Amino acid sequence: MLRTFTFAAVLCAAVISAAVASATDYYLDPAGSDANDGTSPETAWQTLEHIKYSGLVQPGDRVLLKRGGLWRGHLDAPSGTPEAPIYYGPYGEGEKPTIYSSIDLTDPDLWIPPEEGSSIWKTRPALILGSEPLGMDQARWHLWTEGEAKASLEKTDFDGQTGWTLKCQKSGGRDNAIQLIVSPLPVSRDLEIVMKLRLRASRPFKMRNITLNKREKPWNQWAESNPKTVEVTGEWTDAELHFLCGADDPAARWTFFAGSCVPDDTELDIIPLEAYACFYDQMRLGSDVGNIILTPKGQFDKNADRTDDSHRRAAFKRWTAEDLKENDDFWFDKQTQQVWYYSDVNPALKYDECEAALHYHAIIAHEYQIFEDLAIGYAACHGIAGLNSKGCVIRGCDIFWIGGGEIGGYSSPTRFGNGIEFWAVGEDHLVENCRVWEVYDVAFSIQGPAATNYRNIVWRNNTVWNCEQSFEVWLTSPESQISNCVFEYNRCYDAGFGWSHVQRPNKNGTHLLNYDMKAKSIDFKFHHNIFSHARNGLTFFYSDRIAEFDIDENTWWQPEEEGVAGIDQELFLWGLWRKKDQEGGGPRRVSYQRYREMTGNDSGSVFAEPPALDKGPIAPLTETEEQ
Repeated sequence: MLRTFTFAAVLCAAVISAAVASATDYYLDPAGSDANDGTSPETAWQTLEHIKYSGLVQPGDRVLLKRGGLWRGHLDAPSGTPEAPIYYGPYGEGEKPTIYSSIDLTDPDLWIPPEEGSSIWKTRPALILGSEPLGMDQARWHLWTEGEAKASLEKTDFDGQTGWTLKCQKSGGRDNAIQLIVSPLPVSRDLEIVMKLRLRASRPFKMRNITLNKREKPWNQWAESNPKTVEVTGEWTDAELHFLCGADDPAARWTFFAGSCVPDDTELDIIPLEAYACFYDQMRLGSDVGNIILTPKGQFDKNADRTDDSHRRAAFKRWTAEDLKENDDFWFDKQTQQVWYYSDVNPALKYDECEAALHYHAIIAHEYQIFEDLAIGYAACHGIAGLNSKGCVIRGCDIFWIGGGEIGGYSSPTRFGNGIEFWAVGEDHLVENCRVWEVYDVAFSIQGPAATNYRNIVWRNNTVWNCEQSFEVWLTSPESQISNCVFEYNRCYDAGFGWSHVQRPNKNGTHLLNYDMKAKSIDFKFHHNIFSHARNGLTFFYSDRIAEFDIDENTWWQPEEEGVAGIDQELFLWGLWRKKDQEGGGPRRVSYQRYREMTGNDSGSVFAEPPALDKGPIAPLTETEEQ
């Protein structure tokens, strides 16, 4: 297929070689120190968080992680520019550098034994070793407004308690149009800052965008609040905000970016109750544990290829303590931040791997970045989350055992997690030569409610297996568009046969998934791919717009089942939200030949058994395939 476009993501690879000549290489080593300058392997930094919080990484720089190294946490990657992207990749020899967004629970001392007659083990809660007051009541409270925002701040006495009243006449419509600032506040890395406030407002709203930042330019964000939103009503409400800091700063600032959430003509009353820094004896589990990945004793070989994981399995996440009835059932108690685990013995004695996946995206991508040859796993959210992202290259990465975390906003508990997702905005991206397996939802996705144009994105030469879905797209804004997007030369196997399928309430193991699709135009090609074996259907479109996608020159395959050849099974589904009495009929579920006749898609494709799944390293496309 002749591709006639060029875009910034592809250019990143060429630009980076020129950019680094006048830029800096920063090195990471698990044995390094964030007190180092990071500019050589001998003076390497240690933590992922320092990449962001140091404020040193600039466009054109390279961030190099030591091969064979393992980091626990997540990377919120600083952005480059079109002329000078930032490169994130390996140095040295050995296996790809690995990022786990999980906690290792194989230490027997981390588990509290069950009560007599019970089989429920609990993780030991983090113990507060001490705390220090921050002096929030002694710090300076002040207000910043810009643009068309109009607001004022007054010190107020509330029946003997000193507080503040923010009077918002006009919000300004942007987060930073009104900023309530409290500074200076001393914070330290890896300490949890706890702030207790009493709140009320003349009009109800959701308080959000609350952070700890550097007091001066470039105003680095040290932490955001947990919870991220607080309901404020006309009655006094006590709120407790937690911040896990990623830097040492003797004069940080607490900031409430109020411009987009406080309604016009609203008064917000705040009484600061207390603020202190907590010292814990171990890392806390945070807001959720989405999955626990298990390898039985004697079956873990740290030198084996990580794709050889037939011995690995997932514990079963339940939603109440009463649901814990079988071995390896677990429930996460959000109040105490403890895992409750049903087991006949201490779980640490049963498993060589017992990895609790925390509620993080392993990597957050933004703009003009290159991620190459990284291994990313055990995150309860996404492997790589592109948030309003542009100009990113993701090349040669391994992404595995992703998802399972709870996502809010639904009437019943709902889980999520994708391998690589571009949310709300996505343009000028290239995803190639990656291996993605064992993902709760989908390997690759573009989705969102915004009136945006997903454009110039290519996914090519990737291998996917054992994900619930291989590719997903949904856009709910009638003003959204898809233009110049291509999914080509990818090998997708065994959709719906991964760890998550048995735990899902909505079982839709498929290679191509579409929910709502209100985009006003669709320019999207699926060419030269292998789509082999799916549990629930080779396509699964809830909308009826499958014919608007350019799907052709692919290989489709499904083995015989109950004496029916795959080509005759009704595996192509679309229009699943259609009513039976709707004009044109209800949902479609048809065979391969009938699907081609009805949609015009795949006229040049074949239904034939492809080569066996090859999990090995991926060779780049040939020059002919590139064209």
